[in-house]
Amino acid sequence: MELFFSVIIPLYNKEKDIAKTLESLLNQDHMNFEAIVIDDGSTDSSASIVKEFSDKRIQLYHIKNRGLPAARNLGVKYAKSEYVAFLDADDLWCNNHLSTLNELIQLYPNENWFGSSYKVLSKLGREFNSILYEKWEPNWHGLINNFFCINRTQWLVHICSICVTKTIFNQIGCFDEKLDYEEDIDFYVRLALKVPLVYANKVTLRYNAAGSNRISDSSFKGKSTFNWDKYSEYEAKNIDLKKFLDFFRYTCFSKYVLSFDTIKADLALSGINRNNLTYKQRVVIMMPRWLMVIGFKFKSALMRLGIDFHLTNKEGK
Repeated sequence: MELFFSVIIPLYNKEKDIAKTLESLLNQDHMNFEAIVIDDGSTDSSASIVKEFSDKRIQLYHIKNRGLPAARNLGVKYAKSEYVAFLDADDLWCNNHLSTLNELIQLYPNENWFGSSYKVLSKLGREFNSILYEKWEPNWHGLINNFFCINRTQWLVHICSICVTKTIFNQIGCFDEKLDYEEDIDFYVRLALKVPLVYANKVTLRYNAAGSNRISDSSFKGKSTFNWDKYSEYEAKNIDLKKFLDFFRYTCFSKYVLSFDTIKADLALSGINRNNLTYKQRVVIMMPRWLMVIGFKFKSALMRLGIDFHLTNKEGK
């Protein structure tokens, strides 16, 4: 059976990327979908480029700028399908993405969260698989019951490689509109506390780390990223969640240090059980902050070029 999908595409100043993103959607080998593009107050020609696509499955809505979480939430509200997939306006789906999700849903009809693997596209134009992709046989599929344990140091899935039912979306609550960053991680935590992930070890997404106007490239200074107290009760009972969030705390700590936001850096660091960090991470947090900044900037520059120790050294094919 060929299922109908609602594809949610938030759009903000992506005139350099949105055409290729929509082309990757229209090139799917599973064609039964609607695309809901939420223009979040773009000030460039992004919306005009979307209008150039005559395909009636593409619907464009305009709102005042409210941020990425709000745009996604509105898209889900407008979605006609029970199955909702997310695609950011600078990322690219491989042509098997929706067909892979369709297959997973047929195999696991009682589940609510489905996903697949991805490649990272660097600024040098090279593509790399996630290191977790190499841990399973190609095309393996099954239930991931301990999402927090597997995703402690590297993401198994990307927000643009997953699909959820509207039922579970409404049960766990929408993307947190108070967050400026990392709203997808907050969403993952609530999902994983509720249901398992159905995973296919197929690459169906090209995550464009070289995309224009990326939120992750801007400063964390003064931004709202995460309410650490939100899951304290769950952390006390779930050691894997605690380890997962401690790794995330370390990641936020490094970004706050880079943004010279000392108060939030110290807050993130104070909640970490250092036994949950790697030896290298424990060494880093003991360094003088000025030395951390140099190291973190160097690492960020390498990652933007596609040089990441969390990616495989085998170039994606």
